[in-house]
Amino acid sequence: MTIFDDDKSWAAGLRPAALAIYQRLFPGCMVEEHKIEDGKHVHELDKGYGIDCHLRLSSKCILTLQEKYRRNSYYRFHDYTQEYINGFETAMQKEGEWFHMAADFCFYGWADEAGTGFVDWMLIDVSRFKASLCTMDKFLEAGVKWIPNKRHGSALFFTLPVESLRSRRCIYAEKTSMEDAT
Repeated sequence: MTIFDDDKSWAAGLRPAALAIYQRLFPGCMVEEHKIEDGKHVHELDKGYGIDCHLRLSSKCILTLQEKYRRNSYYRFHDYTQEYINGFETAMQKEGEWFHMAADFCFYGWADEAGTGFVDWMLIDVSRFKASLCTMDKFLEAGVKWIPNKRHGSALFFTLPVESLRSRRCIYAEKTSMEDAT
């Protein structure tokens, strides 16, 4: 099993908790995942637009979501991370997920120690988030830090303190706003 396969298996254990949160936020919604399970291909909505699933609301409206689950050990940083450059410092270098992410929202949660629920989570309004970081000066004002990551290849990520997302009013909902949420 590769590191990537291990991460996918771990994330699958959190899926029921994420679905329960979606139901609390949008009662009666139906979730359709945009993942191809053959391990060789990525769904075009995920690959091209950073959309992992969509919610069909009871009103029949559709909301698109990107989903990010982080391990409990990262909760102490209380930050948001996003891939900025894929193939960083290689011949394959290209724009990362930040540049093509077009989901309505990003669900971002930190797993509990058992890996079956979330100690904390937030639903980020992607349009507001991207607009708040529309120039490199805005990145610097927000307190972004740049981190190279070689776990699944070579990428350059940025981290942003959660408080910066709050102050920019990018968080649509979060666990602290839903006392009884999973």
